[in-house]
Amino acid sequence: PTSRRIGKPVTFTGNVLVVGEWACFGGSVATTDGKPPESDDAKYDLEFDFFALLRRANGGGWAVLHSGFSGDISVMMAAQERFPNAPKVLFR
Repeated sequence: PTSRRIGKPVTFTGNVLVVGEWACFGGSVATTDGKPPESDDAKYDLEFDFFALLRRANGGGWAVLHSGFSGDISVMMAAQERFPNAPKVLFR
């Protein structure tokens, strides 16, 4: 979904925290080829931090439940509100 939003393949750099069947990613996103995206909105997004909340599916793979770019904690707080049963440690 993030590559579609940016308009080209992306690479994630940051930290992943796993707690049981839950996980979160916090970090940055860049285009894989190192060239800026064509869209001004996509260029703007890449200037911000990225947060994603994931949960392990029954088949063992991970599903992204909530993600987005943010200059503050708003994406993380929205994920916590949508998924109140997720471990609180994921939102620090």
